[in-house]
Amino acid sequence: MKARIVNVIIFFCVFLCLRIAAQEEPSSSAEQSALERVEQEREESQARAENGGRRSTVSVPVRRRSTLGTADPIFRNGVPYYDEWTIRAGAQLLRLPAYPGWQGVKPSSEFYQLNANAGEPGYHLASVLTNARYVRETRSRYVNFFSLIWVPQEHAFTVMTSATFDSFAQTLHERLVSERADSVTREAFLDFENYLSFKMGEDESVEEFVDGYLIRSIYESDMVTYFANSEFVFQTRKTEIRQPMIMTITYALVDGKLLRIDIKRLFTSDEDMTRILGFTRQFVDDMRAVNALGGRKFR
Repeated sequence: MKARIVNVIIFFCVFLCLRIAAQEEPSSSAEQSALERVEQEREESQARAENGGRRSTVSVPVRRRSTLGTADPIFRNGVPYYDEWTIRAGAQLLRLPAYPGWQGVKPSSEFYQLNANAGEPGYHLASVLTNARYVRETRSRYVNFFSLIWVPQEHAFTVMTSATFDSFAQTLHERLVSERADSVTREAFLDFENYLSFKMGEDESVEEFVDGYLIRSIYESDMVTYFANSEFVFQTRKTEIRQPMIMTITYALVDGKLLRIDIKRLFTSDEDMTRILGFTRQFVDDMRAVNALGGRKFR
């Protein structure tokens, strides 16, 4: 059970960053090296998590042409979307909001497949969206703001209610707190009360934050969001570059379907924490709106 929960936390933050410049297709040996690098990073990350350490993520290059969504979007209930940005949850199709500057990644790309392979067992990676505009604005060589949308296959063919979601969210929190209790130390906190609240799972009472750990930030009848900070690891031919990142892990009901939405971005200031939490809520609200019954559909 402990190993499974470690994997849940590690796989939550294991992801890959896109490279913007177009380049030659990787050879089979390069692909194998990338896979070995990802596996190595998983093992190192798991060891760090077991010791309460900081988590990190490795990147691999992907061609620019592996994108979706270039035409004018369609609007429904005031929310833009693309026809090709549609995911399947069981037998049900769900639309994704299409914000200006965002692009979708093709499932056939190496980036998409490596993300999918790094996910928690039983979770299907239904879509990957990247914020190309933010990359340009920050003058980054890599995508540093993106989302992963997952479908838990155990619940894919069922309609979940607020009552069953609450039971799911409580069980999830208990699992995370159990793993947290085995690794967090008193030395990580300045205040004993914060340490005790964190260890006991009373996240809403915690005023301090511990690197590498998930902390519950939003808890509602149909949505629960965990926040964490970590780092990007950019492996080039000559050096290794590390940059701070923040992320949210959200479980939410959309038209009765349970989804997991991971949103990850570069961390530059304390205001980014508020921004990513606000964007997370907006994404869930807009996804619910674009999948709601009725409403006008227009370009």
